[in-house]
Amino acid sequence: YAIQKTLPKNYGDTINWRRFKKLEVAANKGLLTEGETPEGKTGISGESIHAVIQQYGEVMYFTDLVDLQQLDDVRREYTIELGYIAQETLGLIVRDVLVAEGSVYFAGGVPTIEDAAHPKIDDFRRIVLGFKKDYVTGVRGAAGRYVALISPEVMFALFDDERMMQYMSFGNTNAPLQDGMAIDMFGIRFEEVLNAPVVGGIHDSIILADEAYAITKLAGEGNVRVITKGLGSAGVEDPLDQRQSIGYKITGFSAKVLRPESVVNYW
Repeated sequence: YAIQKTLPKNYGDTINWRRFKKLEVAANKGLLTEGETPEGKTGISGESIHAVIQQYGEVMYFTDLVDLQQLDDVRREYTIELGYIAQETLGLIVRDVLVAEGSVYFAGGVPTIEDAAHPKIDDFRRIVLGFKKDYVTGVRGAAGRYVALISPEVMFALFDDERMMQYMSFGNTNAPLQDGMAIDMFGIRFEEVLNAPVVGGIHDSIILADEAYAITKLAGEGNVRVITKGLGSAGVEDPLDQRQSIGYKITGFSAKVLRPESVVNYW
């Protein structure tokens, strides 16, 4: 659901977006007087948003005995695992930005996280109502729906929600019970994610509207490279060919919230 933008090579490490503020309807609703040129709006209102791409990576070291004593292809298996870790890392980077730069709503409308109640679909509806009152539309990548990224525990809890019960009763359907997922309702798409934040047993559901955030990568580098160094590649640093390695590298990546009013962390 991110806006994606590529930073060209040799253009530094910072990418910029220009975000323009919403225009307000004129006090006279744009009423024209015959023969008179309207005054017109002045002062373009906007702000610059920038993000700095950074490198990420991890490495595993193996000795030469891995090839001699192990029955399994250890390097191949861990190459696959490192690819999974790299993708998980990208997800965590984006998640942490959404948490840090989005707004906050505590379940039940209470003022502090300690008083937060159990998750309710009606709370999601109130958050979406706030989006609509601020003229913030649904996510284009979700067919115009608002998107709620929720933990498996929150998904589990929503099945006891009265709105879910009403949906299944009025619609004469047990589809949610068949796949274990809350159905899109009230213009909200519920999606289960495994990296939703949890603090002291309290879960954060991240709710997105349109143009909420952007991700950036370095042009021509892709998201992830898996790099292997075989025995003998280290020269005099490894004179007896005893060490080899596998690692992943994210050459350049960043995430940034573009519209704080389009991201709500529902605790």
